[in-house]
Amino acid sequence: MAQNGRPVQHSRSRSGLLVAKEVLDDKLSDSGKAIYTEFERLRRMSVGGTVVDARSDRNARLNRYSNVLPYDTNRVRLTNTAKDYINASLLESPPGEQPKWRYIATQGPKESTTGDFWQMVQERRCGVIIMLTRVTESGGFTKCARYFPEGLNQRELYGGWHVQCTSVREVDSDVTRRDLLVTPPAGTGAPLQVAHFHYHAWPDHGVPSTTQPLRDLVGAVKGLEQPQAGPAVVHCSAGIGRTGTYCAVDVALQRLRCGDYGAAVSAAELKPLVAELRRQRAGMVQTPEQYAFCYQAIRDEVDLELRGQ
Repeated sequence: MAQNGRPVQHSRSRSGLLVAKEVLDDKLSDSGKAIYTEFERLRRMSVGGTVVDARSDRNARLNRYSNVLPYDTNRVRLTNTAKDYINASLLESPPGEQPKWRYIATQGPKESTTGDFWQMVQERRCGVIIMLTRVTESGGFTKCARYFPEGLNQRELYGGWHVQCTSVREVDSDVTRRDLLVTPPAGTGAPLQVAHFHYHAWPDHGVPSTTQPLRDLVGAVKGLEQPQAGPAVVHCSAGIGRTGTYCAVDVALQRLRCGDYGAAVSAAELKPLVAELRRQRAGMVQTPEQYAFCYQAIRDEVDLELRGQ
């Protein structure tokens, strides 16, 4: 059935985008003061999850930062091993929410945990990894171990997992994609093909100068995801700032693109989404600048969607 020559669904989708645009314009006006106030309210919200396992004597050395820890309730547990700990959180949309979302948010691997990282990827059958940090940043400080071979056809061993780079290409000037073949130790599972996206131009604690590379990255990853595959692995250094920003923008853009009026309108209200992410991993979207960047990315995508209609 149509209204004024347009399908009802299309009309409702455009109406949702127009409402979202109005809300976003209001939030981004006045130098974004409303956004900063909203972020401060988020920051003061108590979460209350326990991190007993992460703080145990056995596991504490596996954390890159002593104050960025996964909750006991949703930490990713390794199997087929004497130890099951890795600093990683399984994030999932609440029951009934559409569109659904799932991620593994994790810290940048340490030299001593690269094998654990690949074990997690292989056990969870994660076909996509999004890396949002350089190996070294901010005056030469190490932010993440080198856990994958950079060059075409290079093959490296990480704690028993063989990883081979089968292709390398530039998605754009800020993002490199590598296709990796991950082969676990003999008898522990089947080889896995992984698409690895490295966004190497995102400053630590800061934001990129434009939202376009991030929005393009979100689109490229969505084009690869398969219903039966495991969740995408997202990491920066700590696994909360840039990682949280990516997840928030990804979910919001899914809502904009799904064609549902209510979902499009909800994309313009980040506070409930970021609060949910923080209920599952503390500190997601770490700074007010990152929070404002999320809103700008959504606003830019709304403009693009409206022009396309």
